[in-house]
Amino acid sequence: MGEWGLYGRVAKKKERRRKREKRRGRGWVHVKVRKLQMLIPGGRELKADLLLSKTVEYILQLKLKIRLLKSLSDVYSL
Repeated sequence: MGEWGLYGRVAKKKERRRKREKRRGRGWVHVKVRKLQMLIPGGRELKADLLLSKTVEYILQLKLKIRLLKSLSDVYSL
């Protein structure tokens, strides 16, 4: 089986898979960016750098909405 035997074949297979995933752009960062693009309105058309700034804006907008809803809830005692 050669010097490395089964370990060598497994290691080579993993290395080929890593290279293939890298070529396809399927690294973990790419996966996270794709998920974020699905969460942020209008995010599917944005590149990663613009997506991150849009994400910050969206989070601030959501926080503002939460504060508004809490205030309305306090006013109407809900």
